[in-house]
Amino acid sequence: MDPRHVAEVVVQRADGSWWRGSGYRVRERLLLTAAHVGGDAAEVRARFRAEFSDGWSTGAAVVWQDPVSDLALLQLQGLDSAPVIGAQFGRLPESTRQVEAHVVGSPRAKLWRNAAGAQIREPHHAVGSISGLSNLKLRSLEIAVVVPTEDPPPEVSPQEATSGAAV
Repeated sequence: MDPRHVAEVVVQRADGSWWRGSGYRVRERLLLTAAHVGGDAAEVRARFRAEFSDGWSTGAAVVWQDPVSDLALLQLQGLDSAPVIGAQFGRLPESTRQVEAHVVGSPRAKLWRNAAGAQIREPHHAVGSISGLSNLKLRSLEIAVVVPTEDPPPEVSPQEATSGAAV
């Protein structure tokens, strides 16, 4: 997993509300995220390495989504960049074997404000495991990780905005 390809996805919905998620750049102009992150987006921005000297952001548009698998591809706009080595995808066998998993996203528990007062979510690299026999009927992954500590308000998950994180 290349940390330069991990994105914080900031979405303004059609109703004016704001939503955040995570994503991973899988090709030069394509970002993979969760379908519910893009939803009914009026505006989407992808931020890469925010607060670093080589950080950057760009507009994006939903070009494909599948609500059943909860996946979406965002096309990154206005890029003149070097080629990106494509992400590798795999399949887990149906077995009792546990597989180590690395998840990188931008959860609410890592929210802070920079000197200018802008909200920034620090990337969180969680290490956990995937059990091969969990969720066979749903055909989805169950990833067990240590959850960051709770943050106020308690009615909001500290994992909020980890949706779409690279695994």
